[in-house]
Amino acid sequence: MPFYDFQCQKDSEHIFEELVNRDEPNPPCIECGSETSKMPSLVAKGVVELSPSEISSKIAQERKSINRELLSDEKKYANVMGEAKYERSLKNDSLFNQEIDKIAGSAPKIKKSEKIL
Repeated sequence: MPFYDFQCQKDSEHIFEELVNRDEPNPPCIECGSETSKMPSLVAKGVVELSPSEISSKIAQERKSINRELLSDEKKYANVMGEAKYERSLKNDSLFNQEIDKIAGSAPKIKKSEKIL
């Protein structure tokens, strides 16, 4: 059902908007109860109806677009992910890097003067 603008026939300053079927008669004025007439609307205010497959397709399209945008901007990604979760993921990466450093640190160190065969 679309929205329509209506104007009171008794008092032209009484203007209101209402959701009505196209086939229904014009509603009475909400201020004085008089008859009304439909006004031409400058902005389309209709409801778009999509089939379930069109909705699924649109959602998948939007999801891909949003993912591309998030992956290209770290700040947006952190904002959507949530600051706490993002900080935890950075900390986990840091812990992982620390473990790698420990493993690398326990490996025998080669002096510059030694040759590797």
